[in-house]
Amino acid sequence: MPATRKINREIQEDDLNQMKNLFQTNAMSAPVQEEEPVQKTPQAANVIRDDSKDISDTKIGVRLTTAKKNELKAYFISHGVTVSQGVIDAYELLRKFETEGKVAYKDGILNIL
Repeated sequence: MPATRKINREIQEDDLNQMKNLFQTNAMSAPVQEEEPVQKTPQAANVIRDDSKDISDTKIGVRLTTAKKNELKAYFISHGVTVSQGVIDAYELLRKFETEGKVAYKDGILNIL
């Protein structure tokens, strides 16, 4: 016996009326909002952005246990950075250390030299 069972049901008039009421278009006036002056706060001086770079929607997936994922998120959040930016920073740092000969990957294991 399958885990789920399909229930065949004929459409009733009540069902159609309910759907019509839910999706019926009523002409409504847009809510009136009072304009308030917008005060822009200056960005922090240590934030450096290069808006000329292209940003793609490529996603990178990493398999982690929920506990490890939460630990990773908590670590980066506690340091005031998103997980994505933290991973990018960690990658850049590892590349720099590898060029300087301080770390190396061997057989899938990161070794500190």
